[in-house]
Amino acid sequence: QKYLEDKRYEISVIESAEITGELRGRKEAKLEIARVMKARGIEISLIVETTGLNLEDVEKL
Repeated sequence: QKYLEDKRYEISVIESAEITGELRGRKEAKLEIARVMKARGIEISLIVETTGLNLEDVEKL
């Protein structure tokens, strides 16, 4: 019984790490798109609307 509980916990931790990594990757992709848009002179409000990033993140780029 203890072994099964440990295995379930281990799988849960791995799945959480995978989800976290995937979300981090998505945010990095959005930030890269925002960098390009900002470099091309696109208005920050449009970058925020398009990427879904918050204003502070876009302004920091």
